[in-house]
Amino acid sequence: MKRFFVYGFALLLAITGVSVFAGGDRSFSENENRYLTILGDVTSAGVTSGEFQKQLTAYGSDQMPGRDFFMEASTSVKKLTGREDIGNVYLGKEGFYFEKKLDKDIDFNRYGKNLEKVERIASAYGEKNVSLMLVPESGNVYPELLPKDAKIFNHEKMYEEASRTLEKCRLVNPQEALVANKPDQLYYRTDHHWTQAGAYAGYKAFMGKDCKLERKQASDSFLGTLYSKVLDEKARKPVNEGGSLDTIEIPIIDERIKVTADGSEIPIFDRKALKEKDQYKVYFGGNYGIVNIKGQQVTGSGEGTGAESGAGGSTSKGKRLVIIKDSFANCFAPLLVNDYSEITMIDLRYFAGNPKEVLEGADDILFLYQLSNFAGDSNLVKLML
Repeated sequence: MKRFFVYGFALLLAITGVSVFAGGDRSFSENENRYLTILGDVTSAGVTSGEFQKQLTAYGSDQMPGRDFFMEASTSVKKLTGREDIGNVYLGKEGFYFEKKLDKDIDFNRYGKNLEKVERIASAYGEKNVSLMLVPESGNVYPELLPKDAKIFNHEKMYEEASRTLEKCRLVNPQEALVANKPDQLYYRTDHHWTQAGAYAGYKAFMGKDCKLERKQASDSFLGTLYSKVLDEKARKPVNEGGSLDTIEIPIIDERIKVTADGSEIPIFDRKALKEKDQYKVYFGGNYGIVNIKGQQVTGSGEGTGAESGAGGSTSKGKRLVIIKDSFANCFAPLLVNDYSEITMIDLRYFAGNPKEVLEGADDILFLYQLSNFAGDSNLVKLML
């Protein structure tokens, strides 16, 4: 009997191996929202460096037939054993998932250097209003929804370091505004991004006033990147049935305003993305090197605007804002179209131009990142100051 079991298991491995190498590679996993290792990646790796072996392992895992099925089965088994930490994701209360990020996962040395870089930029552009907004993780805003004894990195220590480092640059910590708006859902249940309601709280922290724009529902079936790491069948149900399906909202603005991304005209809200797995791409269609937004006609005296609360005390009417950003800015920038005549977003991960030229044409400069993303960003060196 034991011999038959061994032979059967060996046969299963052989069939799986043949299926992997003969079945054709998938280049992208829609469920996991990431590119998969393909055979070309493996064959181009250096054998002597050890990269070949690593990539061959990744290739076998990524291209395994029935990968999603086995991930779901694994999650079910782990949940039955009481696990609340799956794939570096905490399964929290009320259908919320949280990224498991510990102090060891944060590059504190790079974080300090990035803060110094932003401070040097604020000093170099002394005539401009430079701000840094660091958005906390969802677990920092909803600690009561984390599993018991769940640990996350020390964000308070990081905000304290930012306060000590920044003198010329204004630090915007939106956590107080987020907590004050907790009756609203501020982060997606299965994604690391903040919701439109969360971005509204960020607007108040930056601008010093409430956002007057109304918002409307664009989707009620969003499952984000954290779900893709877990693949829990239960999550694919509405919240009122114990699941985690989320709504996506967009602000009600004049969508005829001109928006260009990397030189091509795009819609400010790409509704085709609502039919894809990554529905967060409804904002601009995703990330680009540079996005330019022509703001709507700005009215009023600027009372209570970011220009007053952190951008030097003058009205933002007719002014230009440059946002150096990660994807948290994608749902934030549309809220500012009534406050600035022009908004330019630069994502240094994809930007190949000279950012100095863009910064010199700005009146206000805002660095907007998720806190842990800012700590790990190696692209700020492109700012060359």
